[in-house]
Amino acid sequence: MNKKEKTMKKIAIISLVLALFLSSCDDYLNQIPQNDFTVATLFKREADLNSFLNTIYNQQFGFSLTNNYPNRGLDAMTPWSEDAFVNPKRNCCSGSELEDFAAGTGKIPNIYNDSYSRIRQCNEFLTFAPQAESSFDDPALYKRYIAETRFHRAYYYHRLNTFFGAVPLVLDLLAPDDLRPRNTRLSVFEWINDELEDIADDLPKSYTGADYGRITSWTAKALRARHLLYAIDWHPDVTSLYAQAEPILKDIYDNSGHALEAGPDGFERIFTKAGADSPEILWAHYYNSAVYGADEGATGTSHGYPYFSLPRGAAATAVNNNGSVRSQEGHFGATSRLVEAFQMTNGMDIHDVASGYDQANPWTDRDPRLEATILHAGEVLPRRLGNGSDDTYVLNPHPTKTMQVFDDESNSFIDDPNATNLDYVTTNNTHKSGYYYNKYNTDFDWGGDAKRGDVQYIFIRYAEVLLMYAEAALGNGNMPLAMSLINEVRSRVGMPDAVAGNPDEALDAILFERRIELALEGPFRYYDIRRHKLGAEVFTGTLPGGGNKAVAYGIAFGDNADKTNNIANADGNIDEGELDDSKKSVIGTRVFDEYYYLPVLPDAATSRNTFLLDEPEDFGPWQSFFAK
Repeated sequence: MNKKEKTMKKIAIISLVLALFLSSCDDYLNQIPQNDFTVATLFKREADLNSFLNTIYNQQFGFSLTNNYPNRGLDAMTPWSEDAFVNPKRNCCSGSELEDFAAGTGKIPNIYNDSYSRIRQCNEFLTFAPQAESSFDDPALYKRYIAETRFHRAYYYHRLNTFFGAVPLVLDLLAPDDLRPRNTRLSVFEWINDELEDIADDLPKSYTGADYGRITSWTAKALRARHLLYAIDWHPDVTSLYAQAEPILKDIYDNSGHALEAGPDGFERIFTKAGADSPEILWAHYYNSAVYGADEGATGTSHGYPYFSLPRGAAATAVNNNGSVRSQEGHFGATSRLVEAFQMTNGMDIHDVASGYDQANPWTDRDPRLEATILHAGEVLPRRLGNGSDDTYVLNPHPTKTMQVFDDESNSFIDDPNATNLDYVTTNNTHKSGYYYNKYNTDFDWGGDAKRGDVQYIFIRYAEVLLMYAEAALGNGNMPLAMSLINEVRSRVGMPDAVAGNPDEALDAILFERRIELALEGPFRYYDIRRHKLGAEVFTGTLPGGGNKAVAYGIAFGDNADKTNNIANADGNIDEGELDDSKKSVIGTRVFDEYYYLPVLPDAATSRNTFLLDEPEDFGPWQSFFAK
């Protein structure tokens, strides 16, 4: 067991015990729990604070858990761009999900409720922690615990402020009748910015041993920089945002010791358990499926990412409570737009006739990050219900292709004698894309339970820092520095330098590199579209392959003029890398509107607290509405 597993084992065991004492509610701004006396008297010793703080770490949102559909983790937000799409056949999902932004439905209430639930925990800690301060032999440790908790609270407010804009800023515990109006978007934003700046010096620059994986000063600085750059679409003084962000990012660049993993293999390593100690990681949630459960009262479960994202025919299985085995859910799928966005190794767009792109061999001579990001036809995978190693099959989601399985007797792949291909895009409940997520899945225990994935989820990594630094430098007028930083990221995987002749081209290069480097890792592309107001450009108009930008396309399929995945339209001779959109599998359609840029508050929240419907006010967050 390595040092991270030991750390997270301690955190998990303590958290499960502590959970018996804590109340949590998914309703808006949780009220004082009935066991408040128990919570208040719990904070008497250093060990009590350590236990509660570990619970806060344990409940970070990374991957979706397995006690619900993928609607709470950051992985669940990947389909909010042109690069991925939910599976319309699964009952977790509501069409393209874009309509949820206007209605405050789908995953939107979870962002609101879950964030305030975690904020409530942080407020409990910060309210009662002074009772235990005198028990600390090391005052600096107490100060660090406070700073770690303040970081998490600031992060959840960053999440709310970035997504919803004006929200109530609550820094104390609420009485049952204390309903707060919204603070202005700017006042909440500035509080977060000040808070992250204030706590940075109280956090260590690194940890060793049992404390590995906790929040560092570099984490706080990187989140602050992200917070600043995520406000460029609405903040009244965008110049000040770039001016503040660049020196923060330069400090990380010059002094943190964080670095990119080397080469294409290093890029892949980040998303495996072997990469848990990567110098590229600034903040991650470390899971351990052998220790703690995502379901209340359950054991041995961490996150369900493999269950939600892998092909249905793969060996990873999920065990139901009655012991039966389920196939993967197939909730997430990448689109052909993302697959085609990855350049050739010569740096050219594949739609350029001079690029050297071969439709019959679409994976040849492409940006190495494509293979690390997309799981596609031709991949050899462990087979469902197999032993997880040598019982393999060849992934092929095209309905005219017979699935091939490995035959021990002939020591070769043969057509499956049982003809049981669960991966066909025409099969009920299978994702219509045919392209699956590869990041975070390559190191999965293929012979194990897909509900027990335990690779770490990365919130912030150094490549994002470099690209934020490039954007801030460009915003401050330093285009040569911006391009140099972009090309540090590209050169790591052997891609040629990007070039730009003016600031607009440089910004395009930054956003392109963010799209490719951070693809399918979370809501990065969604926020880039939002903050640069690219919605109409991304979701309306005509694609290079002739298709409609509102339509999400999957694998090359055949004559698909009627826009259905009818097996009668399938063409087994079609090139796998066909660029004509009319010949691709159709996943679904998106309807873009301005609510994409600022979703409405959930109806359940505004129904319970009608003050949320009023114009936001700029008064101290410590004051209640009634006190005012």
